[in-house]
Amino acid sequence: MPFTYPAVSIGSAPYDVYADVEDADGYIDASMSSAADTWRDSTLTDATTKARALVSATRWLDSVNWTGEKADASQELAWPRTGITGVASDELPPQLVSACAELAMALADNSDARAELSDPGTKSLKAGSVAIDYFRPEGNTQVQTPFPAVVMALISQWLGGSVVIGGAVSYGTECKSKLLDEQYDFTHGQ
Repeated sequence: MPFTYPAVSIGSAPYDVYADVEDADGYIDASMSSAADTWRDSTLTDATTKARALVSATRWLDSVNWTGEKADASQELAWPRTGITGVASDELPPQLVSACAELAMALADNSDARAELSDPGTKSLKAGSVAIDYFRPEGNTQVQTPFPAVVMALISQWLGGSVVIGGAVSYGTECKSKLLDEQYDFTHGQ
């Protein structure tokens, strides 16, 4: 029997999501942040706005590589999955549902949150001899991860391999140290 996702409606169109408005409201109601205040604000009581944020959050979650395999090759979304230790192949883990709510809350507070996460920020531009200096943005923004830190803490154990060579970011389980050593001729201290 196919998995039944939580769903939201925008206009007359239904969308499968990892957390519906009720799930997100329950999770966010217990959160204390300016983004949570925005979610609870009267301007967001419109279910369509929350639904759009949840659809966008689900799409964001589905944009990365996950360990394991889809539980059913014909399922629309990346989850549920097989081969995930401690997670049944016919359920959405609570951490994924919480991650969806966190991302929806961030997007409702700042619709450009995803783009800003990957933007290194420009410190200076120079016309002569063409130079651009980048810096790490102030605050809790993590430049080299696909999600904000709070979401990474919830779901990073299931992310498929990704390594940034020359940086300090690695997540997932597919890192092959020996291969990297040989490919990039790394030397190790004694």
